[in-house]
Amino acid sequence: MAWGVSNEYHQGIPLPLPLDAVGMNGCALLQSAEELASGCTSTSWNTAEHVLPIPFDQQLLGLRVYLQAWTFAPGYNPLGLATSNGIELVIGDV
Repeated sequence: MAWGVSNEYHQGIPLPLPLDAVGMNGCALLQSAEELASGCTSTSWNTAEHVLPIPFDQQLLGLRVYLQAWTFAPGYNPLGLATSNGIELVIGDV
């Protein structure tokens, strides 16, 4: 799992960012990727579970976090990786 705190820019580059130049034809980076390789646990042949611990801190209320999964996919493209669609999480009840 990759996650970031922006869905507009990655290191100053506008998103979505097509990943064809790195061999991930047909894939795009949809979030700022502060964390690129946060592990998931396989729950069946086509699903996985990701735990994202969130500390109890009032300052985090309303924070938006953007998630995007990636997986090894030999033969899918030259790099052999594929990405999912992205999701937006909002922390707390605002």
